[in-house]
Amino acid sequence: MKSSAHDLLRLINSLLDLSKIEAGKMEIDDLEFEIEPTIESVISLLAPTARAKGLDIACYVDPRLPRQMRGDPHRLKQVITNLIGNSIKFTESGCISVKAHLHRSGSARNLKISVTDTGPGIPADKMGLLFGRFNQLDVGRTRKYDGTGLGLALCKELLQLMKGSIVCESVEGEGSTFQATL
Repeated sequence: MKSSAHDLLRLINSLLDLSKIEAGKMEIDDLEFEIEPTIESVISLLAPTARAKGLDIACYVDPRLPRQMRGDPHRLKQVITNLIGNSIKFTESGCISVKAHLHRSGSARNLKISVTDTGPGIPADKMGLLFGRFNQLDVGRTRKYDGTGLGLALCKELLQLMKGSIVCESVEGEGSTFQATL
């Protein structure tokens, strides 16, 4: 019952967040925060689930990243939680790695967070569906994985509100890497 209640609450919160975004009412904070504790708090929350599946989870935060950053740590945590949670859900064996580093593009300095897994990978013909609302790659009566198809759509929209983006690179049968850039 507790698990079902938690799943229902997560669904309701995702729908409310998407509704706020659609209505132009989602507010993004501009706070000073530290990236390493932000990522570590998500990993400590999800690590027991990964371990229960026999998965290793690793994290690397580049020491060259500024100690203090500005942005919305709550929404960033929401994105990271979704990405790591998906990796845990879809990965049957192996590992998940999270990496945060500074990415320079011309004069711009961006934070890049990558979540890589050794899951089933995503077929090339399904990549275009990844970030759409209610899109699920595993459909039909024989669905193996639960979900609503809202998590990645919400990640994309939150990142766009934070002036960022998300991409996925994947090789079917080998795994996937989701890269959020802010």
